[in-house]
Parts: sequence; C-alpha cells; structure tokens
Amino acid sequence: MSAEIRAGMTGMTGMTGMTTAGRGRRDTSAAVAGLIRWLETGSAPAGLFAPDVFCDLSLPQWRVQAASAEEVLAIRAEGHPCPGKARVERVEHTGRGFTIEFEERWDNEGQRWYCREMIRADVMGDSIVERRRPAKAAQQASLADSWMVLKAMDGYSAAQCGDTDTCAAVAAEAEAFASAEGVTVVCAEAAFLWVCAGKLDRARALVHTFRGPVLDELSR
Repeated sequence: MSAEIRAGMTGMTGMTGMTTAGRGRRDTSAAVAGLIRWLETGSAPAGLFAPDVFCDLSLPQWRVQAASAEEVLAIRAEGHPCPGKARVERVEHTGRGFTIEFEERWDNEGQRWYCREMIRADVMGDSIVERRRPAKAAQQASLADSWMVLKAMDGYSAAQCGDTDTCAAVAAEAEAFASAEGVTVVCAEAAFLWVCAGKLDRARALVHTFRGPVLDELSR
C-alpha cells in the first residue's frame, strides 16, 4: 500500500534515515514523529494535519481521497482501526517536506497482519499541509503569471522556515526570469532569497540592477 498525503515517535522501532533538519533543510522531525504516533496508536497529535490537508491513498485495487483533516483521520479509523507497530526503513527530506518508507505489523481477530507502505508529505511548521490549493485557485483564475506567484510563495515560505535549499532554487529561477524579462522587482526578490540561502555573493551581484523604489515593493 502506498499513500500520498499533502496539505507534513513514541514507540517507533528500527528507525533508519534522518529526521532532524540538516543545514539548509526545514525540520520535519515533529511531523514525522506525529505521523508515526498516529499510525501506531490511531491518535493524531493536535495540529498534525492542517484543516485542508489532502490525502490520495492508493491501494492494490482501488483509490481513496480525502480533502480535510477529519476525512483523513476517518479513513484510517475505518480502514485500519487496530493499533500496531511501525518500523521506519527510510526518511528522505524533500524541498517541501519528506517521504517515509515503513512497514506496519498488527493483530486483528487472532491473526497477525503485515504491510509495507510509503508516504509523501508536504510540511509547514509541524503540520502536514495541502500544497495543491494555491495552484488550483490560480488555474481557476486563469492567471497568466500564476507560476511566478506560486514560486514566490514557495520561496518566501522557505525563507520563513530556514529552508536554504529551496531558497536557492527559487532564487536561481527568479534571477533567470528577471534577467531575461528585465523585471527589476523580481531581481530584488531573487537577491533577497539568495541572502536567505546564505549566498551573499549571488545577492551582491544583483544589487546593481536595483533602481527607484524597488525595495519598497518587496513582500514583507
């Protein structure tokens, strides 16, 4: 069984992989710990799932989706109500959260059950969050430059979380676009994100492009 959860350990055994934040990565350890606790006990820590979290659960012969924290919890409660043990095999950080591979074992009506699973989660703070809603709204609004808005959201949220890898990636795209199109304010945004990424030399290289009230136009 594999599951994809978007909107991101008590009793955990056999942990391999890294859950604490290394340099340039947001700390997803609380979300990973809360997720494992929920899988093992059925009790989700407060705030584990954002209210508008989206879950896309793929099973061998069917697929289940949920569009709120309540629906996600209900899917688990109805389909897998028995407590058990989760052994984590691997946790990998992504630009927006983490992926986790694990196996579960539990008893039900005198029988022992086992399955291997994988979850991908987007995380803000300590919560597993929905990241598709802004893209869906932009598509519905037919915004020609919606991709820029979404990239800016990624960049500024990464700046708030200390995710230097994502800051650098968005800064590079912003710089390339600003240079090609001559958009000074985007160039200033790129410089800001380079600073957040710890790349001061890249930021200094863009300062000469600033003119007028461009710094006053930056998001705060």
